[in-house]
Amino acid sequence: MENNETTDGSHKTKGYDRLIGMRKLYLVVAVAVCVLAFFVDLTVGSSGMSVIDAVRTLIVPDQMTAMDRLIIFDIRLPATVMAVAVGMSLALAGSVMQTILDNPMAEPYTLGISSSAGFGAALMIVVGSSAVGAIGMVSISAGAFACSMLACLVIYAVARFRSSDKSTILLTGIAIFFMFQALLSTMQLLANSNQLSEIVFWMFGSLARCSLPQGGAVILVLSISFLIFLFSSWKYTALKLGDAYASSLGVDVARLRRMTLIVVSVLTSVAVCFVGTIGFIGLIAPHISRFLVGEDHRYYIPMSMAVGAIILIAANMLSKVVMSPAIFPVGILTSFIGIPFFFYLVLSRRRFAS
Repeated sequence: MENNETTDGSHKTKGYDRLIGMRKLYLVVAVAVCVLAFFVDLTVGSSGMSVIDAVRTLIVPDQMTAMDRLIIFDIRLPATVMAVAVGMSLALAGSVMQTILDNPMAEPYTLGISSSAGFGAALMIVVGSSAVGAIGMVSISAGAFACSMLACLVIYAVARFRSSDKSTILLTGIAIFFMFQALLSTMQLLANSNQLSEIVFWMFGSLARCSLPQGGAVILVLSISFLIFLFSSWKYTALKLGDAYASSLGVDVARLRRMTLIVVSVLTSVAVCFVGTIGFIGLIAPHISRFLVGEDHRYYIPMSMAVGAIILIAANMLSKVVMSPAIFPVGILTSFIGIPFFFYLVLSRRRFAS
């Protein structure tokens, strides 16, 4: 009898080790694909630059032509870096939001951050229309960030007042979304033709106007957020089994939800204030990651980030070839990708593996 129990225990241990090994393998492959996509994206465009030339320009720029340096460092590298940073940010935010709200349809924009950021950008475009160039972009980004953080404060206040009930948080986010959407429509009504075109372009979502310092700012916030979430990964895994179960393990569920809301709001606000509205990344990437590595947040969180980066890099590549030599707004492409996936989630009865 004891031998049978020992054998069963050994089989379970080997099965678990095999499962963990597969999850690690999937994660390593996803990171490798992300790195490869990063360098390939630097070569996509009308110049016909090869991957080798792109890498050489990054490593030994003095040996390359001035045109190669201009293409890589001033045009393509900022957009690619931002694609990685924003893709990871939105996917990271979506993965933890789906956990704390226990809703497979949750993503960063569920909180109304996109509409509030859009209103802030539109307000600065209309009110500060005399600002041009870099000053204008800074004011637009600042307006988007300020309004998105205002939405965050409202949600945090409601969550604290109602003991961080997940239904209340979700309904508050929906209400904020429609409120700022109405304010955004008002700004569009008041704008002149030039201002209106600028608002519409911002709402489309684009990586074309990004700079390396902006990408660095997003990466800094992303890194801090990732460490915070990874440190609490076991709490999120426990929360997937229910509030009562997580509480029995010593998790302060209400505090965890409020902390997550704050970090997600800051992370998403910083990402969208530079690039505009890029939807569905925070919805698609977590579901793909859950299918690959399950609900163990030690692997689910970094996998979501890698998948989010891959999706946005792929969309950035497409944006440069759809209307070449013009750059198609990447936010439209992510919507084309995301809408069928959204309907699949709604209509399909299949559940992703845990």
